[in-house]
Amino acid sequence: MGVWARFVDVEGGKRTPRNWSGPMSCIEIVGAGVITIILTVAVLEQRGENITPVEQAHRDYDADLIDEQELEHRLGFHLDDRNDQIREVVEQVNDVGEGKSEEIARRFESLDELRRADREDLTAIHGVAESTADAVLARVRQ
Repeated sequence: MGVWARFVDVEGGKRTPRNWSGPMSCIEIVGAGVITIILTVAVLEQRGENITPVEQAHRDYDADLIDEQELEHRLGFHLDDRNDQIREVVEQVNDVGEGKSEEIARRFESLDELRRADREDLTAIHGVAESTADAVLARVRQ
């Protein structure tokens, strides 16, 4: 019996709920999770999107799907020493202190991603003016 056969019977082309026969086994739960992940990745690849967990966290926050605390949690989980690398480089720019460098590092997953950014990407970050964005981009593209 397949995972889905446990939940529905097909009789004469008509689907009817089956009687619940008890809790799902651990294997069924893991299997359902794996299927969900595979389908999600397939849909994103089909759409031509290849987004990182950091980008997804920002999208979820921007769409009000998660609050600021959850955003911070997700970013903390996915950012590692790349965060420190970005901060170290952008703090060499005048008018970029710890606060701004932290915000910039949270928005970009790597120095390469920051190099590919444009002025609008940086000015969308709170406290980053156009002149600062231009200076940061010039520094990281050296």
